[in-house]
Amino acid sequence: MSTLLLALGLTLIVLSSTSVSAQDPEIDPSDPEAQRFIRNPSYEEVTNSSHLPPWSKAKGSPGIIYAEQSAPHSGGWNGALEPLGSWLAMRQRVLVASGRVYRLTTWVSTSNGDSGHPANLVWNTNVSGDRVCAYSLARWATYSHVECWFDVPDGVTKFLVKLKSNAPNGQWVVVDDWKIEDWGRSEEVQSAQALGKVQGEAVFGANSAIYTGQPDGGSYFVAGFVGVCNQVPCSVALQTGYYEVGFAKGTWTGGQLKPYVSWKESGSLGGTGRTIDNLTLNEDTRYNFEVRFNDATQEWEAYVGGILVDHRALGFVSSQEAACGAEGAKQSPPINPILSTQCASFKIKGANGTWQSRDFNVTKTQRNNCVTKTGTYGWKGWGPC
Repeated sequence: MSTLLLALGLTLIVLSSTSVSAQDPEIDPSDPEAQRFIRNPSYEEVTNSSHLPPWSKAKGSPGIIYAEQSAPHSGGWNGALEPLGSWLAMRQRVLVASGRVYRLTTWVSTSNGDSGHPANLVWNTNVSGDRVCAYSLARWATYSHVECWFDVPDGVTKFLVKLKSNAPNGQWVVVDDWKIEDWGRSEEVQSAQALGKVQGEAVFGANSAIYTGQPDGGSYFVAGFVGVCNQVPCSVALQTGYYEVGFAKGTWTGGQLKPYVSWKESGSLGGTGRTIDNLTLNEDTRYNFEVRFNDATQEWEAYVGGILVDHRALGFVSSQEAACGAEGAKQSPPINPILSTQCASFKIKGANGTWQSRDFNVTKTQRNNCVTKTGTYGWKGWGPC
């Protein structure tokens, strides 16, 4: 998950998504003043409203970016984009270290985001291309806190952070208070897992009632989820695709219980995820979580308690694996998190379009965790064993 959360047998928190060509025309390698932090993060260092270095847009792209004093989240200034109906990004180059986990955050509001034109939080390298790692549908005058986590690919030492939108003429996006944090090396943010899996048949969806009684125990994150993966094994290092929905809490979520979705496009490396901030979950409650492929739209969909919370095309229409279970991580030193997720009434959607109850036929455990049966079509991922 990143991402916030990786699952289905993966071991790191890695966030990334939609791939484009590695030769992204927006990549401009020349920025000798790039730093390991966001420069001018709150737009207070502008010399005039139309000159706000180091923030820029791609040469020749339509729309305008500027700073203004009419909608700050804090201080006296904020950034703004007017895309004029085409994709426009406000961007800045940042220095990073490969193999480390980073957290990128900002505050965003839009004039019409909830009408189908979200503001996308993006990171971009010449290896990965654009990765949409989070987005905001917040409508002014409400600011939303947008965040994503990602693992920097090998060999990458700098990337672009972007806020990107295609809002129509007359509409705008405002942004303020950027921040990037280095959370340590990937192997220092390792995951514990206790998953029950169904393998060996075509799967077009997965469904389970999951209990939200999992403690965070001071962990970086703990989570319960249900999801699918289009290949076996499912790995961030392979060009597999996956899609999952569940809940998470821990220091990553500020101790709050939040629903989330996480995905990886088929043919790409790395995954991404986002929390569902407009939906509140209760502790010690059983909710139904579901992912399924929609033949009409050719998209995967995620549901929490029967509510559609996410949908996206991922380059695959069926999976070879469905999983439900527990996952968690602590920062260095990697101490085993407390896992206790319970999955019940587990079902898969088969090739004939019907939902069929299933028990796991494969388990995936890591860091001294266990998967135990709690009843027919139900199990518990817990640890330490």
